[in-house]
Amino acid sequence: TPMLEALMKSLSKFDESSRPKLLFFLTDGEPTDAQWPEIHKRFEKKNKDIKSIVFSFAIGSGAPYEEFEKISLQTGGVARQLFTDSDTAEQLTGFYSEMAIPIVHNFQCAYTNTKKGKSLCSDSTLFRGHELFSIGEIINCRTKPELKIDENNVLAESEILVNECRKTSDKNGPNLERVFTYMKLQQLLDEYKYNKKDQESIKQKIISLSVKHNFVTEFTTMIVVDEDQEDTNR
Repeated sequence: TPMLEALMKSLSKFDESSRPKLLFFLTDGEPTDAQWPEIHKRFEKKNKDIKSIVFSFAIGSGAPYEEFEKISLQTGGVARQLFTDSDTAEQLTGFYSEMAIPIVHNFQCAYTNTKKGKSLCSDSTLFRGHELFSIGEIINCRTKPELKIDENNVLAESEILVNECRKTSDKNGPNLERVFTYMKLQQLLDEYKYNKKDQESIKQKIISLSVKHNFVTEFTTMIVVDEDQEDTNR
């Protein structure tokens, strides 16, 4: 399959409008016109200004799903592996109907009085039937947190569900610091898959956050100690 050619031609079809640019990439084979390092490099360079979102579908167990996933994660898309023993057409139709119409695209959210680098969004694109949520650490609790989605304030009616600044904060509610760390870890784990240049530094960040906040990832392990056995050893 000439994958590099297909990707380059697809990107050239997009104009310079601000509308979301969705690219659906399907194949059941390996590339025949270039090796994967070259494909990733050239695609990343050409897509830098286009900013397309790639949804990849690896059909069958022999398709290179991991390589597809790198492309999709890097662009904010999703990768799926479809097996030939299931109804491929039905799965694709359902997925397309869900993802074909983004409601909000390519935005960044932040609280108006948040600390720099201390706001995270669950995604940068909102599709029909999906939800987005954000979390941030604000500077001054005396000022009401206000969430700014983008310069057009598309989601001005957003609701703050948990506010730990309130004196009556629910002690049984979620630990927001752990929620923030979990979201940060998900972003770093995704970045680790496609960012080959900084993999080691990303890995160290993942390990540091995981150990500090007691999360199990592919780079960390949890050790469970039997309390009875521990007392016996004492």
